[in-house]
Amino acid sequence: MAHTTVETIRHRNPREQVMRNAAFECPGCTAKNRISVDPEEGEYQQTVVTCSNCGRDVVVEISIDPETLKISIFAETE
Repeated sequence: MAHTTVETIRHRNPREQVMRNAAFECPGCTAKNRISVDPEEGEYQQTVVTCSNCGRDVVVEISIDPETLKISIFAETE
């Protein structure tokens, strides 16, 4: 398991944007991958993303703070 660096691209008013952009590092090759996150899908989300650099499948767990809409991401290779 690898905890990744998270970068959230903030909008002027996050509540006006339904989809939010975030990035995580692939635990295998450390390449930055971007994903879109929809806060309307719930405070906890999980998905599998293929790394755009090495092609590994990465399990991405997303947590969203309901008050601030801050996104936290934990990623690990499958």
